[in-house]
Amino acid sequence: MIELEKVMDSLGDRKSLSIFKYIAKQPSDTSTLRSQLSLSRKQYYTRLSEMVEVGLIRKYHSNYTLTSFGKMVYDALEIIELGLTNFWKLKALDSLEFAKTTRVPHEERERILESLIDNMKIKEILLAH
Repeated sequence: MIELEKVMDSLGDRKSLSIFKYIAKQPSDTSTLRSQLSLSRKQYYTRLSEMVEVGLIRKYHSNYTLTSFGKMVYDALEIIELGLTNFWKLKALDSLEFAKTTRVPHEERERILESLIDNMKIKEILLAH
């Protein structure tokens, strides 16, 4: 069984993420990937083999593509990036929620959330918890 730590380690640096995101956007062969991302042979193959080992990508004919699991991980990365894009808005919501002096009523928090956050995916996540 593949462990979460191994999956995260396989994506744990900028070059690995670049490879993963590039493959997610368009299935690519080795020469295209290496030239587009300016990676040495060792940098490329080390990272690529880690992602294949944990089941994020696979080689199909001569191209690398995301596996079904890789697609799920890519979607999760997009959500994290949305969170980073909206980081200060989320922090503002946290300050309202965890204020020691005044407790914002649930309805008021939802109204503030609606006015601060325009992305539906983020709203769904925050309203579900």
